[in-house]
Amino acid sequence: MSMKILVVLLITTTTGTAVARPPEWDSQEGNQLQDVITVPRGSTVKLRCPATGDPRPTITWLRAGQDITGSDRDGRHKIRIRSWTLAISEITESDGGSPYTCIVENALGSINHTFKLIVTGASEVLLLAREDELRMISLGSPDYTNVVVPIEGIQRAAAIDYDVVDGFAYWTDVETEVIRRARLDGSGVEDVVTTQVESPTGIAVDWIGRNLYWTDEGTQRIEVIRLDGTSRKVLIYENLDKPRALVVDPSEGYMYWTDWGEDPKIEKAAMDGSNRTVLFKRSVHWPNGLAIDYTARKLYWGDARTDKIEYANLDGTGRRVLLDEGLSHIFSLTLLGNHVYWTNLGGESIERVHKTTGADRQVIVELSDLMGLRAVNVQKTEGETNPCQPNNGGCSHLSAVS
Repeated sequence: MSMKILVVLLITTTTGTAVARPPEWDSQEGNQLQDVITVPRGSTVKLRCPATGDPRPTITWLRAGQDITGSDRDGRHKIRIRSWTLAISEITESDGGSPYTCIVENALGSINHTFKLIVTGASEVLLLAREDELRMISLGSPDYTNVVVPIEGIQRAAAIDYDVVDGFAYWTDVETEVIRRARLDGSGVEDVVTTQVESPTGIAVDWIGRNLYWTDEGTQRIEVIRLDGTSRKVLIYENLDKPRALVVDPSEGYMYWTDWGEDPKIEKAAMDGSNRTVLFKRSVHWPNGLAIDYTARKLYWGDARTDKIEYANLDGTGRRVLLDEGLSHIFSLTLLGNHVYWTNLGGESIERVHKTTGADRQVIVELSDLMGLRAVNVQKTEGETNPCQPNNGGCSHLSAVS
């Protein structure tokens, strides 16, 4: 009798050990759990947390730490337990400031994952190059939600820009000496320029001509290439010492850059490199950040030695000081709407002020290792009017690469 009892106990224990499992993400589903998801305002997004386990795990969905089943007053959230899915309809900007978390659990354990949504549309975004990572900061969320773009292999990102037409961010890496691009969800990562690059610290997308411009302090050149990485061309290489910030105005066919070398200045030229003109030399020492107000037709810059932010008309007239207090070694400067944003080299915050009064100064986010900064509306280009006809209409500045 004791032998029979022993056999039954062994079978039960063996069976239980083989079947009972704590939750784990379902590898057959490809484990496509994204940390950051970019979605248009007004759209529907489906978040999934497919898992396995025995007993079959349960799933609970939270929004900003609150159980959705008890807080879904507007009826926008639909939970489908069997498919491990949360569907969110009519996405609003507030969804960008409220992380969503799935909790999958059974009697043997629990796992969880948090999704952060970047809501595009009316919300505007700061793109930040931060040494070994890129970040997105939502200007439409109350707390300026910032998330890391999930990209590996970044060592020292210095400059960044965005192409609203195809949805790619472009950045320079002064450590690996390359220029790369990727979508804001981290997909589509690829190299654009990998040779004869030494210290590229300025970059600008020509969204009309479909070209990419950059400055290189190491090679002492300004170059251009198609956005697909073809047809590279050196535009300017004479009388350049330390070319730094760079912006383009493709609607009018000009580019602007700073040079903080032995003969510091701010210059402009046609986008094919011709008609080069010095705009500012007086009281210019270490001109770093540069931005264009495409609506008001103004040029803004920051000087890391005088610790000032100034602006003027695009032809160099009407120069004014916007801000000259509480600044220290401005590195990057950008403009969107009514505000100018900037980073300080070695500083630990991104700040902004009103673009004409210098008032309404505000710290947007506190972070260290701040480098390049670009403010964008991901659904609208600045200066969209194109003075040329289709196929460039013979305009050389829109076909600088031939």
